Amino acid sequence: MNHTVVTATPCATCHNNTLARGIPAGHRGGLTPGACNTCHTTTAWVPATFSHTGVTPGTCTTCHNGSAATGLPGSHKGGTNPGISCDSCHRTTGWRPATMNHTVVTATPCATCHNGTLATGKSGSHFVTTQACNRCHTNTTAWSPVTAYTHTTPYYRAHRSGVLCSACHTTNNEVSSWRYAAYRPDCAGCHAGDFRPTAHKKVDSPAIYYTVLELKNCSGSCHMYTNSTFTTIARSRTGQHRPTGSF
Repeated sequence: MNHTVVTATPCATCHNNTLARGIPAGHRGGLTPGACNTCHTTTAWVPATFSHTGVTPGTCTTCHNGSAATGLPGSHKGGTNPGISCDSCHRTTGWRPATMNHTVVTATPCATCHNGTLATGKSGSHFVTTQACNRCHTNTTAWSPVTAYTHTTPYYRAHRSGVLCSACHTTNNEVSSWRYAAYRPDCAGCHAGDFRPTAHKKVDSPAIYYTVLELKNCSGSCHMYTNSTFTTIARSRTGQHRPTGSF
């Protein structure tokens, strides 16, 4: 059929299921005999596109109600609350990709939506924590990359780059136990097992070495003594281990 000769007569004048194919029972746009060419071209029914120009933002469910047009499926990640307008996440050219504009989100805790029902929640293997998502996930368009967490405990000292969270949080939990609790809260509370006595000599002859307890804050063995009474300093040394350096 050459539609170039068709006047402004409504499509349904011919497309009425008698003269020509009309609206089928399962039509996504409902059964209202509107103008077919609002969505369809004159060469084929599929693909069909709808121009959302002129549609008032936030009124999506007026049509997207599951009858006139595709509505919220039961497995919808944003939940099935019809009060949330489709255009909060979706574009008018396709359902995917979908993005949520977090600029309109108030100070409500992330978990209000990110609970595994309304929106993606924590996976079973996620680091166990009571912190809000945005303490680490500051990018609202993707979960990764994750921003380094800023510790609030006075016992933690910022370590050099490359130190993984799992180095201290061995149980994948935000609560980290001291490896060597007898030396808490000093460096040796975690690093007592790394202490090398031979590198921390106190007296040359007979050889006497500093203990972990004496150097628990990793400040360095400053003095070498001449004898075991530790009364006369043979020489002094400077330097200490820093959490941002290497051993």
